[in-house]
Amino acid sequence: RLGVDRFLAMLALWRELRGPFLVASAGTALTVDIVDAEGRHLGGYIAPGLHAMRSAVLDRTRFPHAFDAPADGRPGTSTEGCVAEAALAASLGLLERCRRDHDGPAFLSGGDAATLLPHLDPTAWQTREHVVLDGLAALDA
Repeated sequence: RLGVDRFLAMLALWRELRGPFLVASAGTALTVDIVDAEGRHLGGYIAPGLHAMRSAVLDRTRFPHAFDAPADGRPGTSTEGCVAEAALAASLGLLERCRRDHDGPAFLSGGDAATLLPHLDPTAWQTREHVVLDGLAALDA
């Protein structure tokens, strides 16, 4: 069982590549799915997205806080900044681990893709802004 958005993303990329790949979506959740050279879904990961990770920590503090602390890949200098940087580092760690452990090209989509992509190897990761819609189109083909 998996969400239709993840299925459609894998369908679109499989129809295009006919080989192994990794597809990630960075939004409310950070999802990663791995497909092998025969088109089999090997499994994947679902983790909290950047905002969900920040909320999980900051919503449990006792002082007022803001969610607008930017994350730039360096240690934070405030509580909000530290939480934002940790969320970024955790997301990047999952993506890079998956990329390291699996063959084929890697694709990233979703609302937080623009935040994550500058911190990823540009020779290894490509953005696919409309991969779910591409999957819908593939169903009609």
